[in-house]
Amino acid sequence: MVKLLKNTVGVRFWVGFSGTYWNDEIRMLIDDYKVGGLVLFRRNIIDSEQLLDFVSTIQSRALASLGRKLFIAVDQEGGAVRRLSFLENPAPRLLANSVDTIEERQINVSRASTETAQVLRLHGVDVNLAPVLDRVQDETTHFLGNRSFGSDPAEVGLLGSLWIQIHKKHGVYSVAKHFPGLSYALVDPHEHKLSVVWRSSSDMIADLQPFEAAIRSGVFGVMVSHGIYPLWDPQWPAPLSTTVCREWLRKRLSFGGLVLSDDLDMKAISDHFPPEIVAERSTMAAVDCLLVCNNFYHFDKLYEALCCLIEANSSVREAHHESVCRIEQKFQRRLQ
Repeated sequence: MVKLLKNTVGVRFWVGFSGTYWNDEIRMLIDDYKVGGLVLFRRNIIDSEQLLDFVSTIQSRALASLGRKLFIAVDQEGGAVRRLSFLENPAPRLLANSVDTIEERQINVSRASTETAQVLRLHGVDVNLAPVLDRVQDETTHFLGNRSFGSDPAEVGLLGSLWIQIHKKHGVYSVAKHFPGLSYALVDPHEHKLSVVWRSSSDMIADLQPFEAAIRSGVFGVMVSHGIYPLWDPQWPAPLSTTVCREWLRKRLSFGGLVLSDDLDMKAISDHFPPEIVAERSTMAAVDCLLVCNNFYHFDKLYEALCCLIEANSSVREAHHESVCRIEQKFQRRLQ
């Protein structure tokens, strides 16, 4: 049983890589580590034709080696955050411009979501790490800028759910982020070790509303922020917190889809917690997919740490098995 579970470690990792064509790094990720997904960045994409051929090659090799395809993911939010440079869409905040009526805003989001999903699907990209469901009051001062649909929780939830539903209609999975919300985070977790988000109970209820709407819409995945939320857990960042992920997201909000970490190479995690702690606590917190997008050495250390934990710790072994089962269900649904 332990050996079988150790063979499933890779499926929980979605990894960034270098190169724009098939190379030994990608071969190793598929053949040796048996990863569950790859995350594309601009460094991997030249143009439409190259991307189409690249993804097709990756999936053919994965199918031959693993008997399954990989999840291929990108951040294609629109505006500044778009990995496919040849796909131009406005930033979410511009789609939800306050001068429009709510009906016009829905039309804007519908149009952008349709175009985005169609292009992603055409190129074999089946997961969009969007929409951003954080509530942002002032895009000129907050580090998320115009990546959010706005500050009103009901409207952010409405527009985000519309984005999710249209993507699903066109065969592309959406990942809502960054649970439970970075609206009042003072520092960007990309650049700082700790981002503490001080919120009252009523504030947290408002921040959760868009994610509740996304869950009702059947969202494929929810990405957890690297923030610390003292109201719920004063010690651990969200992806390492059983209270945030297992108690709130899984139990109280009844989310049965995939829970994804944000990039574990971000300084909020990588500069503060060793691989053994990250692997153990994220698994016990019911985080299914661990994203490591920039540092192969860091990925390898996390992978080895999780292998060792599965062998030595029965609680981690059981929680890992639960995550693998959820992931395998998603793989099976793609075949239907």
